[in-house]
Amino acid sequence: MNITFNNVKEYSEFIFEYLTNNYGDLKIEIEDDFCWFIQKEEFLDISKEPVNCTLASIYDSIEHLNNFRNKSDSNVPTAYSLKMLSLLLRYLSEKASI
Repeated sequence: MNITFNNVKEYSEFIFEYLTNNYGDLKIEIEDDFCWFIQKEEFLDISKEPVNCTLASIYDSIEHLNNFRNKSDSNVPTAYSLKMLSLLLRYLSEKASI
């Protein structure tokens, strides 16, 4: 499944709204890590509009970042944020299959 958003702002707002609506107690941590996530990931070409990404590419990116979750580098998202993004992926997958 391919998901298209008009721009990066729309894409980030969609995911951030989902995460904060469902996991508001982690809002600060998610916000910091998600800003890093959308700026660094190759699956998201921030120079183009509309933004296109596939569920598979999101999953691959999450798995890639998850491999670094135990490193002390403060620029790497935490396991909490990766878990939230993984849950979002599951949500999108279920929605796509309906």
